[in-house]
Amino acid sequence: RQGLESVHEIGPIAARFRALAQAGRIQDLPFAYLVATMSQSTAAASADAPYRTFMCVVCGFIYSEAEGWPADGIGAGTRWDDVPETWTCPDCGVTKSDFEMVEI
Repeated sequence: RQGLESVHEIGPIAARFRALAQAGRIQDLPFAYLVATMSQSTAAASADAPYRTFMCVVCGFIYSEAEGWPADGIGAGTRWDDVPETWTCPDCGVTKSDFEMVEI
């Protein structure tokens, strides 16, 4: 156990495992590992993926992930999946379901 006392040294996933083990919750270890590795791989894949563009099929409004839509509080770099489901097209008011990904 020498050298494993610092969270910095063992990493956040190992720290989570250690905390669960110390709490006697060994049954939660596989789930904790799955959640930790899935969230890491999803974040890495999202960061590496090129920005996409979506077009409203009703009016032609363009949403660019690279630019976001600051007028509605959606910052530059906001992925389409992270745009709230309640967001509507600024030009015609339809929902996200009326947008399609396009290549520009």
